[in-house]
Amino acid sequence: MIVVTTDGCVLSRGRRAGEFTKHGCGGGHNGKTLIQCHLSCREGVSDEFGIGFRNSAVLDISAPVLMVAKPPTQTSAYHSNYSLTWVQFMLLDAKQIVRIDEDLYTGVYTKPTTEGGWGQFLVGGERLKCEEIEGRTEAKRAEYLRKYGPVCFCLEPLEEICQRGHQWELLPNFLEIGRRPNIEGFSEWRAMDYATLKFFQEEVEAWVGSYFGNHLPKLVQKESFPN
Repeated sequence: MIVVTTDGCVLSRGRRAGEFTKHGCGGGHNGKTLIQCHLSCREGVSDEFGIGFRNSAVLDISAPVLMVAKPPTQTSAYHSNYSLTWVQFMLLDAKQIVRIDEDLYTGVYTKPTTEGGWGQFLVGGERLKCEEIEGRTEAKRAEYLRKYGPVCFCLEPLEEICQRGHQWELLPNFLEIGRRPNIEGFSEWRAMDYATLKFFQEEVEAWVGSYFGNHLPKLVQKESFPN
């Protein structure tokens, strides 16, 4: 699911707490039926972004598109010739997105290592969270947050997305203990997410611009038929 806002921003999350390679929601190695895709695409937004099925900020969800492409490296063992991806767009009401005033958890870095509006947000009254990383029970999530801190989220204009490297600024005390993280070869976006965004960028922008103001579910206009 590509999650965008009415003011033209795209939502992503960090890879883990204190890590700032941008991830969309979705993925997986196992094949799915069309019915499973229909359900799991929406469920993935809840699991990775914390936006529930009844969130008031969700204004619209597009019809699905099946994307046929060369498989990314991490799935090449599962799809020898191609990958088939179910893609949908979700539109969020920008007026219902509020940045939470709290310090960002940046791990061993002095600041986020990639560009964009990183932070913690409320969307339709729900705090964004990544249960896939932080844990799906209160106990597991509390333990993860105690050890590491929350996964960060990023909002940035869709028209400005770019695949760059990271800007590494390590904390001084991290350098003093003589260890360095593996920071070579990391890109700003997870490859499959960036490829999908760029492929659908113009279509998503046009879809956002065509929104005509009715909240889901749209009212069904009943036609009158003669007896």
